[in-house]
Amino acid sequence: MLIGDGRAKLLDAIHRTGSLSKAASELKISYKKAWKLIKSINENGQELAVVGNAGGSGGGGTQLTPYGLHLLGAFNSINESCWKHLNDKFCEFHNP
Repeated sequence: MLIGDGRAKLLDAIHRTGSLSKAASELKISYKKAWKLIKSINENGQELAVVGNAGGSGGGGTQLTPYGLHLLGAFNSINESCWKHLNDKFCEFHNP
């Protein structure tokens, strides 16, 4: 799967913090796991979703590409629509 709830949360955290390390820490996952998830997204997507700059004296950083932002927005929109649909169906079932 290219993106699911966990990967979307990671992309969002990277977007907000500008750092893979900070995003991993915020989500309470290891840096290695976060890196593997991003590597998978980048390898399986149509384009790179996340790019990073090497650390050092100028500092590093990680950011979403325009494709990454599009991917995150599309996931959030689809996810919201799915939850609304499920809620509507549950209400139909519960209140015939």
